[in-house]
Amino acid sequence: MANISSIQRELKLKALYEAIEELKMESIGTTNQVSHQKVVDKANQSDYAKQFDCPIGISSVKQAKKASGKQKKDSAFLPIKLEIEKYKEEHKKIVKTTPNKLKAEIDVLNNTIFDLMIKVGIILDREMEKDEAFKNLQKSLAKIKEERDYYFHQVVKGEK
Repeated sequence: MANISSIQRELKLKALYEAIEELKMESIGTTNQVSHQKVVDKANQSDYAKQFDCPIGISSVKQAKKASGKQKKDSAFLPIKLEIEKYKEEHKKIVKTTPNKLKAEIDVLNNTIFDLMIKVGIILDREMEKDEAFKNLQKSLAKIKEERDYYFHQVVKGEK
């Protein structure tokens, strides 16, 4: 990897750490979303990515190493690599200790949550449509009242 400025390195590290945290939240039940590729992809799509000179490469994270004889310091991305590997091991332990029946129940609950989220979205869309229709009706009513008042005044002027 070419040398990058310390500011760029810090931005990339922030993006990678945030990506790891987001993917941990998405890792539900037996599904592990935290992998080197997914972390790098998520970090490259973050708000920080707009400030990168070049995107984060998968090899930067996957091949990060400790300092050897010639190198004076560890790779900047080594903590990211270790964090990903640590989470993978933790997730494997969780998956191994979770009974199959519980896994099935978790999957059913996850599907239920997903279905409910879709229903909530549909309800919110309908609510927004109703609000918009109500606003349009109010505008129409106000316009009709103005026209009524105009014609009322025309009739009153005509009687005099």
